[in-house]
Amino acid sequence: MTLRPSTRAWERLTDRQREKAARWQCISPRCRNRVDKRNQRLVCCTCSSRSYASRNAIRVKWLNLKKSAKRRGIEFLLEPFDAFECWAAKYGYTQITARGAEGLTVDRKDENGAYTWANIQTLTNSENARKAAEFRRAAFVPYYQQLQPF
Repeated sequence: MTLRPSTRAWERLTDRQREKAARWQCISPRCRNRVDKRNQRLVCCTCSSRSYASRNAIRVKWLNLKKSAKRRGIEFLLEPFDAFECWAAKYGYTQITARGAEGLTVDRKDENGAYTWANIQTLTNSENARKAAEFRRAAFVPYYQQLQPF
């Protein structure tokens, strides 16, 4: 959207939104971020990305999973997105989006394997935390056992 007063978008704005737009502020409620003057946008980048994430939740989760795998050097073979979307619907990953202990996550069955269709599963956050703790506990070697005799 642009700030030109002759556009339909400007005509749909409330008086409060027009005041904020005149001060180069985001027109979203409870947002005080500045907008980019060069692009003449009415919504800041934060509100724009939140809006995109709410409309495309599964795609954003897939992209974050892909970016995380790349950052950690793990092979990611869950392509294309349409197949991931079908998998998510089949295993109920799309329905539960809670952020607490009952929210679902995508987990690898084999910690050392890649993200492949045969190696992923959905777990709740609490189950995933329990699995990670068991993995860390199994890999832990106490200091006194690490010492070598003379």
